[in-house]
Amino acid sequence: MATSLPPGSSCPIGWQPSALAPVFYGYREYTAAEGAPLTVRVYYPSLDDSPAGAAPLLGCGRYPLILFCHGSCPGEPLQYQKWIELPAQLARAGYVVAVPQVPDIDRLPIEVPATQEALRKLLDWMREGWENRDTLLPPPATGLAGHSYGALHAGILATTRPVLAVVSLSGVWEELSDPFPIRQGAWARLFTWGTNTMSENSADLPPQYWNPFRSRSTGCCSPTPTTSTTSTRPSSPAIRSAVRARSSVRTPPTPRRCSSPVTCNRRTGPTWPREFPTR
Repeated sequence: MATSLPPGSSCPIGWQPSALAPVFYGYREYTAAEGAPLTVRVYYPSLDDSPAGAAPLLGCGRYPLILFCHGSCPGEPLQYQKWIELPAQLARAGYVVAVPQVPDIDRLPIEVPATQEALRKLLDWMREGWENRDTLLPPPATGLAGHSYGALHAGILATTRPVLAVVSLSGVWEELSDPFPIRQGAWARLFTWGTNTMSENSADLPPQYWNPFRSRSTGCCSPTPTTSTTSTRPSSPAIRSAVRARSSVRTPPTPRRCSSPVTCNRRTGPTWPREFPTR
């Protein structure tokens, strides 16, 4: 889900943050006092070297929005605050990531329609009420992701809002019945799950659920490998000209570490201040 609007002349670093040219990140929490329909921690690109309450990076293009739904963790009421490294890395790469405190996350999503409604309202609030909403790319530049029951919430939510991608981290899809939301829509899908004894027993995708996706795929994920004899060279002068023009665009500097986070962020790329979790 790539960003598509180039940075303007007011950009302090001269390039738009991406996975290959990241910056640092910041976050801020919002509650009902700020009009948020759910308590939510929002991560975003930043040049500050202290994440909490950092100023967002402005003027360097607009960012896609990602909503991440945590899973159930009995006895941990602030589970949404435990997810740090994933949204922080995404924010460094040029995304705005909203991580809400999902209500009733210990129940199957189809049993709590009010939670789905609250998540829909949160997506709307991020684009209409969040203080930095002007930094967001317009719909459908939205991704949904979640873990365990949160992955199910993300999949269901994708059937009611325009999105480009859904990511399932150990989503317990076998606990749902047809119609499966992950089979609907044309959005990109990524499924991951663990294989050790600590992983959810129903968090994999058995053949009857996985095969419909395999049959629509090509290349490495196709049931039978495909062979292509099409040349990879540009097929027309216009295409060759576009390729040459694209290759001539100046690329941002390669990020490196340096001793001063602020100087490094502003001039040569990101660093890893002490506040960032490195485990």
